[in-house]
Amino acid sequence: MGKDKLVMPEHIVYVCVGSKCKGKLKTAFLKPFESALKKSEYKKEVKIIKTACTGNCKHAPVVCLQPENKWYSQSDGSTVEKIFKKIKKRKVKAEKDCE
Repeated sequence: MGKDKLVMPEHIVYVCVGSKCKGKLKTAFLKPFESALKKSEYKKEVKIIKTACTGNCKHAPVVCLQPENKWYSQSDGSTVEKIFKKIKKRKVKAEKDCE
């Protein structure tokens, strides 16, 4: 067995890559999000996972932030900002809880 530790990110961003979402997702959300994540302080705390169709095709592209269980429809650059605000808010709350 390997000696590497299991990586458990604090936040997971699930992105639907079903046929309706996939076409819009890459340029509207995924590229801006990946770029912002690389520049952020959260790059080790956030994992992007591509999922099969979520069944929300009329709201494409669909993204979900966990553990917040916050769903975003018609995701784009503004969604990127909203997700980072949620992550920051949760981190600040966790820091206050530890004081």
